Amino acid sequence: MDATGTHFHGLPRLCFVVLPGMPAGGNIAICVRGEHGVRLTRMDMGQSPRARAVVRAFNASLGIGAAAERAMLAGCLFGWDQEQLAVSAVLH
Repeated sequence: MDATGTHFHGLPRLCFVVLPGMPAGGNIAICVRGEHGVRLTRMDMGQSPRARAVVRAFNASLGIGAAAERAMLAGCLFGWDQEQLAVSAVLH
């Protein structure tokens, strides 16, 4: 249970994500469970395939899988309703 009193079963406290289309200087962001929006970083790994590889390595080192990463990004962007997270993780 987090500070808001809501359970987020199976989701990490934070993970890294790629934000395609961001201006040069920051296409990797951090999603924090329960927060709306992402925390931008200054990491810019260039084109999306390279950035994806870096993010997957970061997340893998934290024991975070692709489905959890997608659910975390969906939560940060669209809200933390459990049903929304499940649907978004399946669709993306």
